[in-house]
Amino acid sequence: MKHNYHAFGFNIESPWPLPLSEVSSDITTADCSIDLSEINHSRGFNFEAFGLRLKIDSENIFLLVDGIAHYHCQPYRIDIHPLTKCEDDIAAFLLYAALPYWLLLRGKWLVRGCALSWNEKESILLLSPPGGGSSTLAGYALRQGAKLVSDHFCVVTEREEGVLMVEPGIRHLRLWKAAADQLQIDHHLLRPIRPCLQQFFFKTENIFSNRPLPISGVISIDTMNKKEDVSVKKLTGVHKMDNLDLRHYHLFLFKKLGYQKIYQRLLMKLANQVSLYHLTRWVGQQPLDLVWKELNSIFLEYIPQEV
Repeated sequence: MKHNYHAFGFNIESPWPLPLSEVSSDITTADCSIDLSEINHSRGFNFEAFGLRLKIDSENIFLLVDGIAHYHCQPYRIDIHPLTKCEDDIAAFLLYAALPYWLLLRGKWLVRGCALSWNEKESILLLSPPGGGSSTLAGYALRQGAKLVSDHFCVVTEREEGVLMVEPGIRHLRLWKAAADQLQIDHHLLRPIRPCLQQFFFKTENIFSNRPLPISGVISIDTMNKKEDVSVKKLTGVHKMDNLDLRHYHLFLFKKLGYQKIYQRLLMKLANQVSLYHLTRWVGQQPLDLVWKELNSIFLEYIPQEV
């Protein structure tokens, strides 16, 4: 059975259910068709580590995950050769590795983090390095009335009159068990992403994924090892550029594929378009209401008066 989705600005067909915006009718022409297939690849990988091997050229990306699957990304398709019968494992690497690689192959700029909207007219990005807590903070924001546009990574595109937009993407929050407990989410509402990890999908009803939204604000999150108070600082000028430059998703691939000039132009445009706030918090769990208190005045810019 094929599942038909519209996400990241593309029509996608997949043999596995994915946490994307599903369309009820068949897709006449898929921008990305995901299929099971034998995969032939030569040696000479660009990257090898932790059971992963990656090979890149201008029209192909090969991702080999030991014991899971081989993935071949091409401009209009992703072929998968499974090495396990566990479909959750195969789908997880498809969603969080192969699909982002395919988007990069199509020239899309990806940033690491979440996108939220309060008014369905503009969006705010919560960006952080892995483990920085952007999804956890997004989960708290959803309880305050925000709607989820995309989780884990966001596709930034240039639309009308040169405005940068975020495309609707992953519709479920990806949370570690400790984060789900901190958000007081009923465990019955969680679905394991992979059997061997204490990491879960949380399907929220607070979803906005009908169309791309202009990006008006960015909250960039960093962690520190020493236990100090949460701090928030507004960045301006070159500091905005430097901070946004750290929030890319697989930038080395984007540059390797020849999109360096596109990246520099979009980076400068985003820095000029948004207000950017830098949130610093200590590593590990801390009361979300305290973090929210520091951000509340910023979020009020994006919350309609009636909320």
